Amino acid sequence: MVQPANGRTLVNVPTNLYADADTVTLPTTVLGQPVRVRATPQEFRWTYGDGNGLSTEDAGAPYPELRTAYTYRKAGEQEVGLTTVYSGEYSVNGGPWLPVDGTATVASPGSTLEVVSAENRLVADGSA
Repeated sequence: MVQPANGRTLVNVPTNLYADADTVTLPTTVLGQPVRVRATPQEFRWTYGDGNGLSTEDAGAPYPELRTAYTYRKAGEQEVGLTTVYSGEYSVNGGPWLPVDGTATVASPGSTLEVVSAENRLVADGSA
């Protein structure tokens, strides 16, 4: 998620980015046995479109939390990307959770963000 949600942000003002990723449990059947697979997000890899990025275990949060915010220094259109790394576990027939070797990486659809500059103007009579 990108905040502000209108796809525009200002240069030199933090832009809030956060992932809406929770642990997911998927039921299935393998060889007639009930199996549950649990995927848990472990890492969030952000790309900001300007050559910078962040890898963190913190999913971030909606405003006013700015734990995973990023501040753009130049105006222009940027493509924000997120890849989430999941670890896995499985349980057969209600048994204990057992780890799945390796991880799965899932790329979310990108978001285009317009970074704009703003000018301050002092005027004596209140008109521009």
